[in-house]
Order: sequence, then C-alpha cells, then structure tokens
Amino acid sequence: MEKLDSFAKVRHAALELPGYRLVVAEAQDEAVLEAVVTAKHQGMIDPILVGQPEAIKPILEKLEADPAAFRIVPSATPEESARLAVQLVHNGEGDALLKGFLPTSTLLHEVLNKEYGLRTGQVMSHTMFYEVEGYPGFIVNTDGGMLTFPNLEQKRGILENAAKLLKKLGYDKIYAACLAGSEQVDPKIQASVDAAELVAEKDRWAKWNMTVYGPVALDLAVSQEAVRHKHYEAEGAGKADIILMPNFLVGNAFGKTLTYFAGADSAGLINGAKVPIILVSRVDSAQIKFNSLALAALAAQA
Repeated sequence: MEKLDSFAKVRHAALELPGYRLVVAEAQDEAVLEAVVTAKHQGMIDPILVGQPEAIKPILEKLEADPAAFRIVPSATPEESARLAVQLVHNGEGDALLKGFLPTSTLLHEVLNKEYGLRTGQVMSHTMFYEVEGYPGFIVNTDGGMLTFPNLEQKRGILENAAKLLKKLGYDKIYAACLAGSEQVDPKIQASVDAAELVAEKDRWAKWNMTVYGPVALDLAVSQEAVRHKHYEAEGAGKADIILMPNFLVGNAFGKTLTYFAGADSAGLINGAKVPIILVSRVDSAQIKFNSLALAALAAQA
C-alpha cells in the first residue's frame, strides 16, 4: 500500500474504509462535535454521544446538524460519561473511543477498570503524530500522554505500539530514536541505559523492520546536518519516524512545543487497548480531532 506519511493521505485513506462505530465520552464540546459531525457526514463514523443532552443539542444545531440523527446517552458528570462510554465499548457497541471535554485521568480511570475496562494485557501507551513543515513524514512522539515514567519493559511496549501503527500506515522501514540528552551511556541517567538495552534487542525489532538507535539528543534524532557535524553513525539517525521519550514530562513538553511554536498539525491515539482510544488535548482544534478520527479508522483495521 501507499505510505501514508501526511494527514492528507491519512484522511483520504480513512474515507475509503467502511465507517466505524465511535463512542464519545463527555461530548458537549464544540471542537469535538465539529470533528464528529464532519466525520459522520463523510461516512467515516457512526457516533454515540455520551454527555448532557441539554448541552450537546444546541451545539449540534449551531453546527447545522440535526440532533435527532445522533444517538445521545445522557450523563450528569464527566465521571459518569467516562464510565458509560467505556462500558458501551466493552459491551461491543463501539469500535473506538473518543475523549471529549474531560480530564485524561478521568477517562483512563475507567479504561483501566478491571471489571469493564479495555485492558488487553499488553502495554497501553499514547502515540502522538505530528506533521511539521520541512520534516519528511511524521514525527511520532511517544509517550507524552499516558505512561509517566516508563520502565524498560514498558518502553518495549511503547515502541511496539508505535511500530504497529506505522505498519498500518504502509511504512516499510521504520527508524526509532531513544531520546536521552546525549549519545553517551551514563549509568546515572536511566534513559541512556534503557536506550542501550533497546538498541541491542535487534531481533525484537526485526519483525517490524525497525531500526532502534540511541541514546541520542533531539538534534541527532531529527537533523541530518547535526548527524554529519557530530560524525554520529547510526542507521536512520537524523530522520527518526518515532521518538521514544524518556518520560511523560519530556514527551508532553515536546509535543506542545511542536504545536505552539512550530505550528504542527497532529493526531493522537492510545494503543494497546481493546480498541483505539482517541486522545488529544481538550484545547486542540477540530482539525486535530478530525485527524485523530481518521487515524483511528486505520488503527481499528484488523
């Protein structure tokens, strides 16, 4: 298949797939509903809106959408919206879950519920795609939204989740950089020690045709000029597809830097659950949310 390395390509490919069932938790937000209405009109999704009907319906009318055309499940609080939305997916009524206007922690509390949550036994991680002008293809930032201080085993899962998603986008060869501040392994810097371990596990990454390199600072991950200047030698250096973050703090700050200083377009999913979980910031635009709906369409394929 064609390599889908831009959001224009992702959106086009998603619209060629059968529509999927989307459950929205705490749906009474204009940007969320703008993306949902657009995706519904284009045949991408069949949505279930969980939230306060008296708040959802006026927004739909403002967007020139008929509220009667939408299934709305009433809830009184963000906590109830999260619970009902996760239970709907757990019961087989949804193929993907979208975080509406509620805190990430509120939704994840229900996603991780042992009775009706969406666990699979695999590592669950947040994968954020950024399209930055001048950079060839996506920058995949992971994890900046779920795993706060991942250990080595969790980092293996984070890389595998990102690789699986890139494969669904038609990536043949994948390059992953392990960020750690410098290219030296320092026993006092756990991220550098973990990076060396991950790089050594070449057999693990072979099934994804993925080369993992590091530890590196950001310049050696994304700048081929820096690679030449520093005489750094690693396959894929300077053109990373995936950047494995040492922790949530770095990943979150890096992502917001791309958004607010580089004007990057983006999309975000949690992977490793029973279904794709669409999770971006509450302040992100309808465009970013629509990109994420399109990415979820591809991620939801068997």
